[in-house]
Amino acid sequence: MNTDPYPSRPRPVYTAPAAAASPIAASEVMATFEELLRALVEKHTKGLDWRQHIWPPGTNTTVLKLALNPSGQLPAWRMVHTLLKQLGAAESSYPAFHAAYERAKLYRPWSDTIRIPQSDELSGSYVIQNTGGTIYLQSERRAPRRTERAVEPVIQDAPGFDLKPDPFTARSITELEELVRDFWRWADSPSSREVAERSSGAFSHATVAKILYDKPNKPRLTMRYLIGLIRGCGGDKDEQQRWATAWRLLDRGVTIPRPAKVHEWPAWGSTQMG
Repeated sequence: MNTDPYPSRPRPVYTAPAAAASPIAASEVMATFEELLRALVEKHTKGLDWRQHIWPPGTNTTVLKLALNPSGQLPAWRMVHTLLKQLGAAESSYPAFHAAYERAKLYRPWSDTIRIPQSDELSGSYVIQNTGGTIYLQSERRAPRRTERAVEPVIQDAPGFDLKPDPFTARSITELEELVRDFWRWADSPSSREVAERSSGAFSHATVAKILYDKPNKPRLTMRYLIGLIRGCGGDKDEQQRWATAWRLLDRGVTIPRPAKVHEWPAWGSTQMG
């Protein structure tokens, strides 16, 4: 029986609203994160292996390698987001990539760092990890900061004896460098690591060894290296000032007449290593 009180009026037909234009194809909505990223990479490589492609400077291929490996560690999203920018992905595709990235967390191991504000009782940094479907939350472990070792003043010579090298006797930067080695010997030859740790970060212990042992690949004796060596060997501010002044004079081509000495002491031994 027709219950329509208006038989002559056509029944309204429900029509679903048209889907909004999506920045990514419908077939790719449920694509895996690796598939979406591989499709983006293939646009650059023209189907070739991405390892053989010459990427623009700044492209983080290490993150790309990790992201493309479906069984490897999933990089943090902030690194993936930077990678997408480097690969020239459209901003409209970021939501699809992010959704696929969140789905990848269900089958790939991943880790990230979360920080709780200082106002909270549990303030600090924590590492959240997903390994084999189990999520762990642990405090972030950071290596303790290395504290700079206090510079112990070097013991001076007894009254009437002046064995400490004088930087103003140098006639060139090369002679000044040799006098620095003499100063190091005069200060009881501290190890290269000790000198580097007490130099206020002027250089590494490897650089110290190259200069002190006169290696062929040693760097040029700059002001920074010179003051670092004197400080690392226990030289105080006044001593550092003397050596800095001598370096500035020699760097400008100014030489100082050699002062007359009451007594000429024998030269220090060689530092050449066999």
